[in-house]
Amino acid sequence: MGRNAIQRGMVSGLKKETKRLWLLHIAVALGVSAYMLVMTLSGIHCPIRAITGIPCPTCGFTRAALALLQGDIVRSLRIHPMLLPVLVSCLLFFHARPLKLSQRFATALLIAVAAATFGLYLFRLFTHALPV
Repeated sequence: MGRNAIQRGMVSGLKKETKRLWLLHIAVALGVSAYMLVMTLSGIHCPIRAITGIPCPTCGFTRAALALLQGDIVRSLRIHPMLLPVLVSCLLFFHARPLKLSQRFATALLIAVAAATFGLYLFRLFTHALPV
């Protein structure tokens, strides 16, 4: 097997990985958009809260994301301080390979951020400091 064949295989592998990541981004964007549309049209802001009466650990993520998109980082952090760490850890988890990060590190980071998010949720739940 010649050097050019190996290089073509590597380029082909990179193209497949890039295509997979683009498809993943599109699927996530479509899923989030569909969720937001259904929740807006139904008047339900949080299905978990609507069913149980108790807000979920990510309660406030949508408002925090909207504040972030408007450039108001302070308000975003006040609404839900874990939005940015969750976004960064998810990006690193799904892009570990192209960024040449260890998948083990990316997974550990994602788990740590999820645990911190749940810890903040429990703190807010028991201190009655959940976002309204």
